[in-house]
Amino acid sequence: HTGHKYTSPNQKVEEKIEMTKEFKDVPVKHIHKDAILKANELGLIVGDGQGNFMPDKAITRAEVATIITRLYDKLKG
Repeated sequence: HTGHKYTSPNQKVEEKIEMTKEFKDVPVKHIHKDAILKANELGLIVGDGQGNFMPDKAITRAEVATIITRLYDKLKG
């Protein structure tokens, strides 16, 4: 996906940022993109159901518990 505009705090210039196909708010150059996409591939995270992951939002204890439960179930088989 492209077309999202990002204004750099240092440059104050809008530039187009390419987003991943899985999540429209995770740039392909995001520092944790690979981990986010792998966790999604494994079914540990699913986003908000509207195509967003919200990578800069703080995670809640409930979300952590859900991820741990999904991982445990996956490992238990």
